[in-house]
Amino acid sequence: MRSSSIYLLAAACSLLLQSCAAQCSEEEASCKTGSRYILKDGKKALELVQVIVVHRHGDRTPITKSAGSFVQTEELKSIWSSKINGHESVRRWGVSNRDDTGTYITHNISSSSSWPFGQLTKRGAAQMRRVGAELRERYVGDLNFLPVDLPADHSEEKFFIYVRSTRYPRTVQSVQNLLLGLYPEDTRLEESGAAGVITIESQEKALDHMTGLSDKRCPRVRSLLSQIDTTVKPQESHVRLLDELAVRINHTDSQQDKMVIDVWIHLADVCHCHRSHGMDVPFGLTPNEIDSLMDYNTWMWSTRMNTPELSKLAIGGFLQDILRELKATVAGTPRAKLLVFSGHDSTLFPLLKALDAFDEKWPPYASRVQLELLREVETGTFYVRLLYNNQLRHMLGSSDEFLPIELFFSKLAGMESANIHEECHRQ
Repeated sequence: MRSSSIYLLAAACSLLLQSCAAQCSEEEASCKTGSRYILKDGKKALELVQVIVVHRHGDRTPITKSAGSFVQTEELKSIWSSKINGHESVRRWGVSNRDDTGTYITHNISSSSSWPFGQLTKRGAAQMRRVGAELRERYVGDLNFLPVDLPADHSEEKFFIYVRSTRYPRTVQSVQNLLLGLYPEDTRLEESGAAGVITIESQEKALDHMTGLSDKRCPRVRSLLSQIDTTVKPQESHVRLLDELAVRINHTDSQQDKMVIDVWIHLADVCHCHRSHGMDVPFGLTPNEIDSLMDYNTWMWSTRMNTPELSKLAIGGFLQDILRELKATVAGTPRAKLLVFSGHDSTLFPLLKALDAFDEKWPPYASRVQLELLREVETGTFYVRLLYNNQLRHMLGSSDEFLPIELFFSKLAGMESANIHEECHRQ
């Protein structure tokens, strides 16, 4: 009698799923009955199993106080200070999105000589709230993948969300705002007077591979860059632009600090920040000149990332973390349903290059990569697909939006390392 009941229940569930699939659109949909299916050409029912989000921080103040002979004045510093979130607002973000290192509040006007540079702006915080709201719309609303409310029981948190950030105030503050968009305060259930809290993890900067192309973390990068940068040949238009700008900003080759972030990165950053906030642009650079300089920087970094060893050193360690999570989930080990990683353009740039999904455009503020792990209901086969800023992207040379997970793993096998730290310090 008991086995018969189980059989009838299983049959009923099967009919319910078939009915739900029939109601869904052919391209992509989630039925309102509680299932989590994405349909491919109306043929395969794919259940969403895990989502990995890697994002850049939101809009910030210029990362540097100077560029060439330009130096931010006290008046400009005051203007930038007015664009940053107040200290009390920042503290409130940490109440329900806990950063145990205190990184998100360490840089303030009394404790940092770099203030107010490299700080998340009010605009940046709003951008990240919107990103969180979009994730909520997709994974809570449309796909019914995440719970509507954040449980107050912290022991349950690890089973549906994991958050990690680099140790910079702007990245921790960015993911705090993303989380407030994903789970606003009124969705954080209270239990015994305590509302639901999400913990943000981080690693020491010297060991954190989320920082991307860093010669401080990875000394081997510097020697590779010196080889690459002396052999590549910029387009003639780039050469003319840099020659003209060098005169205008009073820059010479002898002043060039052979660092990953060089004078041209700094100049483009300062000019972009001033332009986007309606402030006078240093050296009177025109919008076309700023865009051309960004094009050069993008080309240069993209060329660098075409070198397999440099690409591996830049993003291999972090990519290995991602692959480890996916492999554990595929193997049936309980892992978080949603993983969120808060980083920089230097995180997304090499990641997109490694996935062969780069569009030759510098990742804007608040850009994000979403890797969705799906399982075919009928066969149990796993697939992965990529969204970049809410747009579907093909990756790793495939023309199919759903890439078999084993193919995904094999394509990226060359990026894994038995000891990436040792490789970074090899002479």
